[in-house]
Amino acid sequence: MLNIIRPTTLILLFTFSTGALASNCQQIHENAFDDLSDYGGILLKSVVGNKGFRTYFHTGPNSKCIDKTSFVTSGEKVQSSNFVKIGKEIWMFADHERKDGSVENGWMKAKDFKTIGRSEEH
Repeated sequence: MLNIIRPTTLILLFTFSTGALASNCQQIHENAFDDLSDYGGILLKSVVGNKGFRTYFHTGPNSKCIDKTSFVTSGEKVQSSNFVKIGKEIWMFADHERKDGSVENGWMKAKDFKTIGRSEEH
């Protein structure tokens, strides 16, 4: 006989696991600030990659903390002044000004960017 999981059970399991992941990502985010390194100013960085390439913001410097609704594409620019190395990956905390003037920020994989200059803002 098959064990059937009711939809309400799946929703509860998803909510619990999503909540646990969000909590874990917040802890990862907070811990990363203890180990931050400074670029020595605000760097302007541009996304590298073929046309249509996307790199996503993360709520913490960990691939599991991806925000699939927030990304920048090849050629778009961000500003960053801080980074952290976790394992073999370098993550930077970046700001991106949207076309509507609002700013989004979060952790991004540094390997997806090239430095194109420095910002005069402080």
